[in-house]
Amino acid sequence: MSKVNIILIALIVVIVGGLAGGDFYMKDAFVPPQPAPHSPVAPEAPKVPISQQPQQGGIKKFKNYAELKKFLGEHASPASGYYGGLSLMRKSMLTQEIMPMASAPSFGINVAGIADGGMGGGGPEYSATNIQVEGVDEADIVKTDGHYIYTVTKNTINIVKAFPAENAELVSKIKFASSSPAGLFVNGNKLAVYGSDYSNAQSTILPKMRIRNQYTFLKTYDITDRKNPILERDLSFEGSYTNSRMIKDYIYFVTSRYQYDYGIDPMPVPYILNSGRPINAESEMPVYYFDAPYRSQSFVTATGVSISDKNQPPQSEVYLLDGNQQMYVSQNHIYITYTRYADEYQLTMDVTKEIVLPRLEAGDKERVQKIETADSQVLSEQEKMLKIMAVIQRYVESLGDDEQKALETEMKNRVKQKYEDISKELEKTIIHKIAISEGKLAYQTVGEVTGHILNQFSMDEDNGYFRIATTKSQSWSRFSGESNEPEKSYNNLYILDSSLKVAGKIENLATDERIYSVRFMQGRAYIVTFKQTDPLFVIDVSDPTAPKVLGELKIPGFSNYLHPYDDTMLIGLGKETETNQYGAVIPKGLKISLFDVADVANPKETAHYTVEGQWSDSGALYDHKAFLFKKDKNLLAIPVTAQKDSGQFQGAFVFDVTKNTIALKGQVSHPSAQSGYDYFSQIKRGLYIENNLYTLSNAYLGINNLADLALIKNIGLRTVEIKEPPVRILE
Repeated sequence: MSKVNIILIALIVVIVGGLAGGDFYMKDAFVPPQPAPHSPVAPEAPKVPISQQPQQGGIKKFKNYAELKKFLGEHASPASGYYGGLSLMRKSMLTQEIMPMASAPSFGINVAGIADGGMGGGGPEYSATNIQVEGVDEADIVKTDGHYIYTVTKNTINIVKAFPAENAELVSKIKFASSSPAGLFVNGNKLAVYGSDYSNAQSTILPKMRIRNQYTFLKTYDITDRKNPILERDLSFEGSYTNSRMIKDYIYFVTSRYQYDYGIDPMPVPYILNSGRPINAESEMPVYYFDAPYRSQSFVTATGVSISDKNQPPQSEVYLLDGNQQMYVSQNHIYITYTRYADEYQLTMDVTKEIVLPRLEAGDKERVQKIETADSQVLSEQEKMLKIMAVIQRYVESLGDDEQKALETEMKNRVKQKYEDISKELEKTIIHKIAISEGKLAYQTVGEVTGHILNQFSMDEDNGYFRIATTKSQSWSRFSGESNEPEKSYNNLYILDSSLKVAGKIENLATDERIYSVRFMQGRAYIVTFKQTDPLFVIDVSDPTAPKVLGELKIPGFSNYLHPYDDTMLIGLGKETETNQYGAVIPKGLKISLFDVADVANPKETAHYTVEGQWSDSGALYDHKAFLFKKDKNLLAIPVTAQKDSGQFQGAFVFDVTKNTIALKGQVSHPSAQSGYDYFSQIKRGLYIENNLYTLSNAYLGINNLADLALIKNIGLRTVEIKEPPVRILE
């Protein structure tokens, strides 16, 4: 057998081998239709559900659950199977207890959770959750309305009368015996809590194969009387929590569940339970999908829930997607994204079929046709491709050396023709756009860009355009040239129109580095990449069709999070670095920087502060909600853990920050952390009400005077004696 013969057959064998481990992906399947001429004005969110609108963006709707089950059977992914039984859940049913703590005056308040004092008639000034988009609230483990503080600590919601600070006290607890709360929203006299729900273990309504699956609860309470919260709505979603937002009186709640093969179970979609009873089993809800090869199948359930009106039914839609990772939400849209990876040989397989299949003899053509038309429950898509490639391999082996060489050249040229840069197809971020308005949802369209995103701050919406920053990971391609060196990583900025078509882009930014943080503001994008130094790129995105780099700053270290100080200044939170004798970059202490970007061509670092200790760290590096900043108070506070010469510190650092200076004002820690590491006393959040700083750990809510950080009091959240009997929750 000649060398050419061996190379060409080896290529086909590798393609076949790739098929055995994953699905084939065809790029064209996910391209949405051409958009109408774009208007610079953001379109108004639809006022009716998608079920009453024309189909858009290539998405389709199943007629009923029976059609869905047939589709799932015909498009089963190779990893599809039931794994729910592997998780062991506690068998105790959900019990919640409202526990009065101490005598306290109760009065109704009505605020929107905005840090403006909002009580009407001069209420106290307080900090809100650090969010990304104005008017789009994000769930967190602590909220305040200026008078009360609401916290998630382990399996308990604590309600604390917080103002005035001197009279602060624990008012009540909501304990979850068979659930684990993770975050909350507060809207006036309403409280919403979400978390993991283990209360279905003894359900007699759900099929046994489904009760062991992961469920996520969303409960709303009337907290007019803070001592006696009343449960108003008890929802549970089969699947894991993805993300949520609250806009005005509506919570948009997204969960996802991998598609298991349940066989005879008549319910193909994830259950949605209301007080333990399925609400989508008898009344079928809309389910949407794409006519595209699925590498895996994930049900994403998006639900709009009124927090103010318990009688308004939740509005849910289910999307059968290929994954689910990050979410960005504007006032009018939800963007759900995930990264799809493809193997180069999977991409070349369709080219092989295009070239070879027409050249087969009649008998082989008939054989291939029978394979392709076989019932998918008899032959999976992967099995079909393996059989077809075996036919192709026999054809190649029948060719002479010159014919094989010509075929190999033709295949390479066709691949290059079909994929301008095949490396860009190996890693894609898929973007799904859903319009939202007053609790209603309406799927819009889908788009894709090269690379993967870091987090929600990698995305932004402005004036109808969607901006997204990505990193294309290092990869190797047979079609990239003679060199055997892998293609280096690089970074991109894409601007997409209202139909998620690329309107403008910058690619190949900061080769051999990756994105560490992104911030969009004032018609610009600020992107930090890193490998050896910290390039802060300033990019003009005011013209969506022609973004351009205006300037960059290279300094030691990197910033994991960027926060606006004002229109021309940024605060960066990250790590200082140093290079060792071998040229490797070593992270050092926690670093806070001030960046002046007034001169966009020459951004500069005007001040920085490095926390002592090489391993100093902060939860704010990874969770922006732990970052407390108030310009008018010159206040910056973050949780910090650090190893110092005097021992380990665990608490919060409080800084005095001006336009040109960063000065440590002092440190705050909770009692049991003052003598060493204690997980339960590790400060997670900080907030302020008037001139007092409140810090939260699992064990305490600490209160300090902002002027000198003098301790006012610590309120225990773990060791309070409960004497009063539980208060019954009204359904």
